[in-house]
Amino acid sequence: MARTGSRPLVVTADEALLDDLLRLAAAAGTELQVATDPAAARPHYEQAPVVLVGSDQTGPLSRARLRRRTVVLVGRAGTADPPPDLVERLGVEHIAVLPAAERWLVHRLGTPPPPPRGRVIALFGARGGAGTSTFAVTLAVTAARAGRRVLLLDADPLGGRLDLMVGLRQFDRDGPGELVLLGLDHGGPGDLPAGAITTGLDTGRRECDLVVADLPRHLGQAGPAALRDADQAHVIVPAELRACLAAGRIAALARPHSWRLSAIVRDASADTLTVDDVARTARLPVAGAYSSDPALRTLLARGEVPPVDGHGPLTGLCRRLLTVPPGRGTEEAAA
Repeated sequence: MARTGSRPLVVTADEALLDDLLRLAAAAGTELQVATDPAAARPHYEQAPVVLVGSDQTGPLSRARLRRRTVVLVGRAGTADPPPDLVERLGVEHIAVLPAAERWLVHRLGTPPPPPRGRVIALFGARGGAGTSTFAVTLAVTAARAGRRVLLLDADPLGGRLDLMVGLRQFDRDGPGELVLLGLDHGGPGDLPAGAITTGLDTGRRECDLVVADLPRHLGQAGPAALRDADQAHVIVPAELRACLAAGRIAALARPHSWRLSAIVRDASADTLTVDDVARTARLPVAGAYSSDPALRTLLARGEVPPVDGHGPLTGLCRRLLTVPPGRGTEEAAA
């Protein structure tokens, strides 16, 4: 029998619709995993090669804070189509209307699963100057030096432009990995549309092993869209009271869109705030902590990439974060 994670998943509480889908799966020579609601679907939602969502579950699924992925929406003739914003939010690739779409569904269920898609790590700063850009660059470079294909997505219109911060032309193109930077918008302070960030993330997932997204802390339209797509999301929090309070406000806005949000604590100490102080004040789990590295800041300020064999505290934390499997909590990276 096929492994649970390799079987298509159907999410519906409509028994008649489920009977039809089980029949079509049998015709395609496969078995289905069945979940009657998003809570039951959560353990299998990201790993399933195909997800079929019954029209009865579009509302609950849109509120479930599951990572956005492509799904097939299945309904019957006479059922109203969902509004376009809901289609975008759910990641609907096709709306299959029965009985007309039966042949298409049999073909879709019998198609071999696509190759694994890249991982997305979303980063926010608790305040201006929190070090989010430095963290994003170091994480991306560390992954590329380890042989991964990496997209560094600069999606903060008010940020300092990562292409100026790091001279990517200096990156060793003969090395094992590859690092590409994509800046979505630096034309002004206006909000990025959700479609821009989802297109960038979808492209990165398809073409790269890892996407590191530097995002605006005000969230706007881009933040929720990125949170729904991300495998992990971190708020970079300097160990100071104002930053912790700001991180708590960001967390309150972000939680409806992701249950994977955690804090990365910078410069915690007994003389300022400890890691536990930050976690308690910001009301966030902590995925890791590090001390600022003046030498690293100097390199990045000059537009130079971190050294291949960097052993600073930030580089070490980035290596640990990259060992956490996609879809898992990141608290283990702090160990």
